[in-house]
Amino acid sequence: MAPTLPPEVCDQVIDAVWPRSELRPCALVCRQWRPRAQHHLFTEITLRVGDVTGPRRRTDPGGTLRQVLSANPDLARHTTTLSLHHSSFLWGNTKWEKADVEHWPALFPNLRKLSLYDPFSTPSAVSLPLLVETLLGAPASLHTLDLGGVDVGTPNFLARPESLTYSAGKQGRASPPHLLHLIAQFNAIPYIRGDPGVIRPTISRLLDTLVDAGIFSPETLVTLDMPQYWNIGRQWKAFNYTFPSLERFGVSFSHPQHLDPAVDDGRHLNTRKLLEVLAPSTRLRFLEIIYGEPEARPDRSLRRERLSDVFIIILNDHFSRSPIPHPAIEELRITLTYWAEDIDRAWSPVIQQLAATLGDRTRYPAFQRIRVHALLPAAYSTAPDDDLLDAPREICTRLFAPFAGAGVEVAVDANWMIGDDDEDSDDYYDDSDDIDEMDMWDAPTPPDGYSDVEDGHEGDEGSYEDDSEDGSEEIEYVEV
Repeated sequence: MAPTLPPEVCDQVIDAVWPRSELRPCALVCRQWRPRAQHHLFTEITLRVGDVTGPRRRTDPGGTLRQVLSANPDLARHTTTLSLHHSSFLWGNTKWEKADVEHWPALFPNLRKLSLYDPFSTPSAVSLPLLVETLLGAPASLHTLDLGGVDVGTPNFLARPESLTYSAGKQGRASPPHLLHLIAQFNAIPYIRGDPGVIRPTISRLLDTLVDAGIFSPETLVTLDMPQYWNIGRQWKAFNYTFPSLERFGVSFSHPQHLDPAVDDGRHLNTRKLLEVLAPSTRLRFLEIIYGEPEARPDRSLRRERLSDVFIIILNDHFSRSPIPHPAIEELRITLTYWAEDIDRAWSPVIQQLAATLGDRTRYPAFQRIRVHALLPAAYSTAPDDDLLDAPREICTRLFAPFAGAGVEVAVDANWMIGDDDEDSDDYYDDSDDIDEMDMWDAPTPPDGYSDVEDGHEGDEGSYEDDSEDGSEEIEYVEV
């Protein structure tokens, strides 16, 4: 008999195989190698759904996967991450159908993370009822929902939001999943357009629905990073939730839209109120803020030349309060959409105060770094000059230097935010621009949703949520 390696040694060898594409040949070497190779091959599955067959692809990837799992049912037990990528042959066909999503999570008994992703320029939408049905059908092990380029809501081309109904049978399951992480990644395309393209539920309506379905509890939520669902505008309604276990929080804020920067149209006041709601989250480790123009706005411009220092003052007041709001905080991440020169002019007189507050080791011993992310808009048809990224980097580095002086790591990044071609827009760089015109920097800020008139809980002064906006300033979405 030929000598063989111990199984644990073979497993360690296969564990070290990279890239993962080489695991397929490993699975064909011998029976001893096959189980470990298949474990890695099926741990994370990425599957195309929607319009997936055509002249160049005659087989349905989903059908193929079903055949494999039917022949080898144990393979499904290896899968902990499922990523569904939506495809569409027709421009504007952005709606996820039941067959695209609902039945897939139920096939994997140990699934932990479900990701819905749309790589195309028009973000797709999955209705809230369909999402709830999908989550109720998922195994109890599921704890993370990650949306990338996919909105929960109703596409604008439909007449009204879909009704909130879902299966009572699934709702009464003995062991429904319990979500700990809610993530909605920012999509630059609709932000640059100034139109989200969907009618989103307010954050309260979204969370209320998940609570009612029994798949979410604010007391145990660890991650709430869905910045575009926070419409921090002029009018808010009650927001009932506190998150004592929260460790990561992502939100978007906007400067008041009044022409006089000293006039608060309610946005700064409501920013304070939301931070008050966040104050009891003593386990918070990462605070991620997108600061810039609202996603839904009447024009495409991302610049607000006359800014005030109030936002930095609000942050400093929040972190200066007693008792200490977030004693475990490790990192503050700020993504900015306004021009560098405008932010620098507004914030430089007061940034030292915030740096001193967060750099106080007696109050925030775990605070390690501040990350500043500046994204510059660019059109599809242009090849942006990376040299233009130097200006926002330099301005950000100089502006946030007081944090370095307080012993805090400062990480500054600048990159491109790709959007639609629009020769008339003043948001894009042009290689012929004067160097003084190259200080513009833009980054993602997804806020606004539609006004959920029937939702919310009036009379609770401890927390708030946004309502509709004045149509003269932002696009008004009113639930029918």
